[in-house]
Order: sequence, then structure tokens, then C-alpha cells
Amino acid sequence: MATRRISTPFRVPESRPRRVLQIYGMDSLINSNVGPKAFSIFKAGDIKVYVGATGSVKNATEQFISRKFECLSKSNVEGHWM
Repeated sequence: MATRRISTPFRVPESRPRRVLQIYGMDSLINSNVGPKAFSIFKAGDIKVYVGATGSVKNATEQFISRKFECLSKSNVEGHWM
């Protein structure tokens, strides 16, 4: 499994976060939390969203392999700008 840490300003037009992940060939996202707007963007791109990440990318990858994260079916926090 390849891992890649991507830093991008996700408060940009709605297609950009999904497009960035698709450009890198990613089908999953690991994060600490995901709001409703972000979740809908990733769902539209068939990108699975896992939450519960803390610490380093290495630590998150190890937790992911050990199936420590929940795959969301909806956002797990409220939106910031609702």
C-alpha cells in the first residue's frame, strides 16, 4: 500500500479536493473528521472516507492497516459555514 500526504487548501471550489485525490489515483481519504460539504464532495467522486486519524502519516497508515478507522456513510461533524 502506498501512502501519500497531500497538503491542499480544501476551502476552494468544490471539485478541487476530489480532483486532487483522483489525480494521485487515490480511492480513500483518512482524516480526523469530515463535515457534510466535504463528505458530499468525496462521495460524488467514489472516494471512501475514513475518520479517527491522529498523529503522523505513518501512525495513521498503521492504524488503517489494522482496521482501526470507521468508513463513513455520512459526515461525522457539522459544517463550519452552514
